[in-house]
Amino acid sequence: TLQMSSKNDQVFIPMPRRNTSDLSKMTSNNQKTFTEVAVLSFHNIYYRVKVKSGFLFGRKTVEKEILTNINGIMRPGLNAILGPTGGGKSS
Repeated sequence: TLQMSSKNDQVFIPMPRRNTSDLSKMTSNNQKTFTEVAVLSFHNIYYRVKVKSGFLFGRKTVEKEILTNINGIMRPGLNAILGPTGGGKSS
């Protein structure tokens, strides 16, 4: 299950598993009919993490916003996620 969060709402998307052992028994002509195309779009995505800041005795936990109002669409083909270290690419 893939978990995504949009503001305070959480959305769970079930990811069905496919039996790939059956695909290896097929001829190359039959495999073409099983080609699937998926388009992924996402809207208004926010991601926050809790970090500790300050010195030893004055240390407090604050929320750091990693992603703010991110929107996008990923179509079949080459897709890349670019950004600086710590920029939330894997979040």
